[in-house]
Amino acid sequence: MLNFNLFVKLGIKVLSFIFVAFVLFFCVSGCSKDKNKVTGGGFQPVIIYTDYGSEHNHYDKIRMSAHIGAIQYDMNCTVLPQNGNSCIKLTYNSAGMNSEIDLTASTDYGVREASKLTFWAKGENGGEVIEVCGNEFQLTGEWVKYTKTPVYVPLVSNWNEYSLFSCEFSEPSGTSVTVYIDDIIYE
Repeated sequence: MLNFNLFVKLGIKVLSFIFVAFVLFFCVSGCSKDKNKVTGGGFQPVIIYTDYGSEHNHYDKIRMSAHIGAIQYDMNCTVLPQNGNSCIKLTYNSAGMNSEIDLTASTDYGVREASKLTFWAKGENGGEVIEVCGNEFQLTGEWVKYTKTPVYVPLVSNWNEYSLFSCEFSEPSGTSVTVYIDDIIYE
């Protein structure tokens, strides 16, 4: 014969365990108020570009400050991307003036909380120099992962867009430079 008191005590313990497990699960998985923060205060990476048309990309449009025709870009370059199916190909035909291309968005996606910006890049020949978000990088002819710290995300001129990735060229007049960029990520 079953002991009724033992059955009740066991049931209370099981229900208590289920309640504690339920509370812990929802607190651990949903306590963070910021969508870009993970529990424990760490920053969740924000992908700016990974592959053409990827649902993981976080840029809205491309903005250029260049002389007409100074920069040509291919956001779906399939010639030997570093990772995935495509990369960004930028070709700069110098007129002796600086030219810049930005990937912008209407929000900064919380990337100001990131500790670094990483991206992969290579030059067509090696030795190409680009300025990314204020830092100068000399590229090789092979894919290399570059890191930019600290993170700075400025508003662009129309006050409702953030420049999430900026690449500037400043080569002597008559120079043509081609570079490839892939996997732009705030970490």
